[in-house]
Amino acid sequence: MNTQKYVISSMAAAVFIFFYGALIYAVLFADYMTAIAPSALFLPEESQNIMMVALGCLVQGFGLGLIYTRGHEGKGPMEGIRFGFFVGLFLLGIYILMSGVSAYTLQASLTYWIVDTVMYMGAGVIFAMLYKK
Repeated sequence: MNTQKYVISSMAAAVFIFFYGALIYAVLFADYMTAIAPSALFLPEESQNIMMVALGCLVQGFGLGLIYTRGHEGKGPMEGIRFGFFVGLFLLGIYILMSGVSAYTLQASLTYWIVDTVMYMGAGVIFAMLYKK
C-alpha cells in the first residue's frame, strides 16, 4: 500500500464527510432532519461536541480508505461511486434495524440512508481520483 496516498486520500475524504455532513444536516435540511428524527436522540446544539464529530469523520475517512485500497481497480470515478453505493447498501441494513429497535422512524432511517449514501459515493470519488492509474 502506498502510505502517503492512503493518508492524503483518507484525510481528503474525512474533510469531505465533515463539510458535507455540516452542509446537509446543519444547514440545508436542518429543519427537516429535526422534524423527522426523535429529539430525544440528539443533544441540544449548544451541548454538541464538534471535536467528537471531527474525530468521527476522521475515523470514517481512514476506515473507508483502508477498505478502498484493498479492492480498487483504478477504473476512475465510477468505481468510487460504486464503492460508496456498496457502503451505503451495507448501512441500509443498519438503518432499517435501527428503525425496528429505536425511536427512529422508517422515514428518518431511509432519509439518513439516502443522504449518507450520497456522502459515501462522494468520498468514493475522492478515493478514485487520488488512486487513479
